[in-house]
Amino acid sequence: MNRQSVLIAVMLIIGKVPAYGAADCREVIHEMQALRKAQQSILLGLANNHETFASSIEEMTAELELHSKKVPGKALKSMNKTAEAFRSRGVVAKRQAEHLDEATAQLIDEAKECLKD
Repeated sequence: MNRQSVLIAVMLIIGKVPAYGAADCREVIHEMQALRKAQQSILLGLANNHETFASSIEEMTAELELHSKKVPGKALKSMNKTAEAFRSRGVVAKRQAEHLDEATAQLIDEAKECLKD
């Protein structure tokens, strides 16, 4: 599939170009840029949820450690490992969001070039 076909497919998917004709190209690029911002906001929000969850688990573990003699140390260590795992997943998710953002920016640049032709 060539670049123009990909661009047309993307525009059809986001619903900004009718299948029967052309649209204002500047508006298409503007919409793609808005889509990029929304995508980045959503993905970073999801990635940040990992950090929030990890911190919550650590706070609960600390509270249990201070106030409950009934929770075994092994369970507390397991909770801390779970928090660490979620934090690591958040770091990976942020990295993936950055890569996707770069790829989206490149696609927008390519779309601009295609639309110049």
